[in-house]
Amino acid sequence: MEKFPQLKDRQVALLRADINTGIVLDRNYIYATTSDQEVYTVFDDINSAIRSAKAIIAEKKRHRMWDLWKRSSRTFNIN
Repeated sequence: MEKFPQLKDRQVALLRADINTGIVLDRNYIYATTSDQEVYTVFDDINSAIRSAKAIIAEKKRHRMWDLWKRSSRTFNIN
């Protein structure tokens, strides 16, 4: 896994982890097991990092719901 980046001024770093295991993920959402995998994304400010994190969470929720739909023959509504 890459080393923690050198941050300047108001920069922040975002790290991804598997919600079930806590295992660190790389930028492609693969378990980080080698030193050449990039695991940090640097943003110029905290607001940019929060927007990105929210977008990642929203996308992962959509992906999970699609996966559930493909595995299920039942129909359900999401509010």
